[in-house]
Amino acid sequence: MFFVENKGSNCLEDLAKPLVFIEAGFSVRLIEWWDCDAVFHTVPWRLEDGPIYRSSALDHRNAAYRAGTGAPGFTSLILDATRP
Repeated sequence: MFFVENKGSNCLEDLAKPLVFIEAGFSVRLIEWWDCDAVFHTVPWRLEDGPIYRSSALDHRNAAYRAGTGAPGFTSLILDATRP
């Protein structure tokens, strides 16, 4: 798995990282990202495949989000890029 610590733009559409992997022949599956409307998205992923601490699933600062009582505060762009 690959992640980008969000510095500056948090918007997936503003980042070229996923496109770089696609152009290199990888299949890309988005795991966690913010869209340009400031909506957070996440899909289920197996921590055994590559734990990333600064994620909605692991970072202690996202405990309220995991409990359903708050918004995610500390996340990263996380994607899984694999060669078909």
